[in-house]
Amino acid sequence: MRLFLVLSLLLCFSVAGCAPTIANLGEYHAAQLSPADFMPAPEQLKSAKVKVVVFPLTDGNIDLAKKANLSTVAAGEVENQLAGGMVELVDRNNAAKLQQEVMLSEINNQGAYNGPEVADFAITGNVDKATFGYTYDEAYTTRDKKGNSYYHPAQFNYKANVSGKIKIIQLPSLKVVKTITFADSVSTSEDAHGRAPTQDSGTPLVAKAATDAIHSARIELKNYFAKKGYVLEKRSKDDEAIYKINLGTEDGLKTNDVCQIYTINKTVNAITQEESTEELLLGEGKVSNQIGANYSWLIIEDADMQSPVRLGDYVKAKYSKGMLEGLSLDSLLQ
Repeated sequence: MRLFLVLSLLLCFSVAGCAPTIANLGEYHAAQLSPADFMPAPEQLKSAKVKVVVFPLTDGNIDLAKKANLSTVAAGEVENQLAGGMVELVDRNNAAKLQQEVMLSEINNQGAYNGPEVADFAITGNVDKATFGYTYDEAYTTRDKKGNSYYHPAQFNYKANVSGKIKIIQLPSLKVVKTITFADSVSTSEDAHGRAPTQDSGTPLVAKAATDAIHSARIELKNYFAKKGYVLEKRSKDDEAIYKINLGTEDGLKTNDVCQIYTINKTVNAITQEESTEELLLGEGKVSNQIGANYSWLIIEDADMQSPVRLGDYVKAKYSKGMLEGLSLDSLLQ
């Protein structure tokens, strides 16, 4: 019965996660859009990607972190998470002077970078913890109801833990604009085979824990660097509305990604009469199958919007973890 419930749950999730599809774009008719209060300038529509350089994290003089080369492993996984068009990754080998300045600013807690303009942001951080341990289970024998014997060999159970912080540094000010914590643990088992493990034998598992930890922190990282785009066009068919935006695959978008739509309003202080602006989240839409290198069509339920979407309103991808992420089949069946 429980297995049936789990399978039903998985089916519901798969149906809910089906990609939004526009079968025939020609069936949708152009619809008028009112201009936003603050329209983007032409150069904003063609803005270049943010340049990011990722430096190895510091290992805090943790011997196990050094042996597992966690500083480089973690940096490599950060680059993997930002790859795919979201940002322009700068080769760290071409930013040696910047790396020195970043290290000095972290030591002195001040400073500014005056060297070549190689990037808009630098990413560094530190590994705070890296541990590896194991337990030993002796061999044993079990019998089933028919009297059959089953031998279970002795085994070692291993566990590695890694935690730390990612720091996003704005250039050239060298100001830390965001800190993201990461942590994860990895476990595995193997037959003892008459040999005892050492700390060195745990380095692959520690490296995997570091990779998994960065992966678990990817949502904050990707949301910070999600590129801003703008609403360009609206089309409708019956009660369905779709909106064209100037973000596509080259900006890291994929079909079924969620985008949030914002508008910027002008407000006036009733007492001082001073003018200011405020951002209002209108709602969300999903990237359809109609997507190109520099554009995509969002499917949006107008009824769910806080107010009508307007020409020039801005959009950003909103990344989140999958509904089943972090759950194992074993835990669901327990």
